[in-house]
Amino acid sequence: MFSRYAFVVLAALFVICVLVQIFLAGMAIFSHAVYWSWHRAFIHFFELIPLLMLLFGWIGRVPVRLRWQTLGLFGMILLQYLTANIRGLLPAAAAVHPVTAVFIAGLGFSLLSRSWKFIRTQQAAAPAA
Repeated sequence: MFSRYAFVVLAALFVICVLVQIFLAGMAIFSHAVYWSWHRAFIHFFELIPLLMLLFGWIGRVPVRLRWQTLGLFGMILLQYLTANIRGLLPAAAAVHPVTAVFIAGLGFSLLSRSWKFIRTQQAAAPAA
């Protein structure tokens, strides 16, 4: 049961981190370019959360679909690195970077919602002790 709660807590932490990351990008665009260094550094704080979620999801027997989506989150983070570093070669491809961020946020919210619903359903189905 702990593993399932850890999955949900990590999903919530991931969503918060993605929102902060988007906020830092906005600050860099609209306030001061110094925030780009914050934006680049902050990803290292949460880039491995999906892998931890995958581990806890496997241990806690979270539905396979949620685990695949978690792996998808990690894949999208790798895509973010690619699009951030390709701007010198293919500037148009680099424009995918903010689009992917939208998908990461959406999938993060979906995972949080579905995993929370899964836990609540499991609690309701558990026999009273």
